[in-house]
Amino acid sequence: MQLSKLTVLSESIHHLVVNKNPSMFCQPPMNRQFYNNTVLHTLQEMGYDQQKLFPINRLDFNVSGCVCIGRSKIAAQQFSKNMKGGKWSNKGFIIDRKYVGLMEPIKSNKYLSQFKKLPLVEDDVGLIDVIVDGKQARTKYQIIDSDDDSGRKLVALRLLTGRKHQIRIHLNHLGYSIVGDYKHGYRNTSDKTTRSDDLPYSAPIALHGAYMRNKIGMKEYETFAPLQWSWKLSDGSGLWDWMIERGHMSGEQETFGELSDKIKEALRDLK
Repeated sequence: MQLSKLTVLSESIHHLVVNKNPSMFCQPPMNRQFYNNTVLHTLQEMGYDQQKLFPINRLDFNVSGCVCIGRSKIAAQQFSKNMKGGKWSNKGFIIDRKYVGLMEPIKSNKYLSQFKKLPLVEDDVGLIDVIVDGKQARTKYQIIDSDDDSGRKLVALRLLTGRKHQIRIHLNHLGYSIVGDYKHGYRNTSDKTTRSDDLPYSAPIALHGAYMRNKIGMKEYETFAPLQWSWKLSDGSGLWDWMIERGHMSGEQETFGELSDKIKEALRDLK
């Protein structure tokens, strides 16, 4: 599948919010042949001065969505001050990140045995408070839609801390994995050709940084990132086709990936 370059969704003299595709690095990897496949290099190709751009948050290579970029060292420091102060901090420039994910029950009891089993909250906001890599990690979530036949659930997620693979690991404690996330429990053998160990880097997974709110001084910026990419699984279906079928995103060519009002409302309301 040919992936388009990232798009700039929101912009001020202090920051950019871009929509990263699910096959791009936020920072240069160890393998030098992929150095050009980074957010900053792509922005440079679009006419921005890479020397004056500073990534504020990062997404995994195989995750799409909102990435905030500071346009000066001072702006980057202000965003960093807010992130270090915690999610209720009013210090610095505010950054609030929320995600949508498509998850399925994990079928392997052996895999699940390594996790603390938590009950799934289906009719209210749930909180996952489980240590990741020896550090406190907290994630809020709310189920938006469920499919009884497949067991799939569409979930809105909000990071209260920012550990590596935090969402992906935390969902394992609920007995679920993100669709396509073979590294963290997804074991659908019909999709084995997209397994991460068959590729130089992991194939895209059904996790998307769909929402970002920034406050700089007195001005607020609310950004929703459309799902512009639909990676094909081995059965020919798109990674996000389920969402199109359920009316959660547009499948029309001109508006492909636009999120439904229901999803936008769920993301706004997840505090």
